[in-house]
Amino acid sequence: MNMFNEPTPENIHEYLKKFGLKIRYKPHSLLKEYNAYFMVKILGRKIDTNAGKKLSIPENEIWISEKFKDFEKYILFHELVEIYYRFIGYDWKKAHEMAVEKEIKYFSNDPKWRKMNKVMGIGREHLPM
Repeated sequence: MNMFNEPTPENIHEYLKKFGLKIRYKPHSLLKEYNAYFMVKILGRKIDTNAGKKLSIPENEIWISEKFKDFEKYILFHELVEIYYRFIGYDWKKAHEMAVEKEIKYFSNDPKWRKMNKVMGIGREHLPM
């Protein structure tokens, strides 16, 4: 696997290992605006979010609300796909939209993913529930 292979649900843990990314669960009260944030450096390129800067997330960490630990697979997939698209040059908004499209592609028939959309609410209201 090289960086230019897009993440799939099957290789998310390989990506975490290959790029030294760590998952941290934080109180929902801290992450309630977006449910997950990241601050990563991949192959010398820093990819971050304004919220990541505001919260001073350490480099190469992905923070997820502890409230959504049961949905780790879906959240990590989304974040890694978003990071991938940011790495290859898309702005944050387009990368996020593309990550949502990939979620739909892989998980639209998955009842647990649909449950996550309902439970999360914010930013997911337009997705299948």
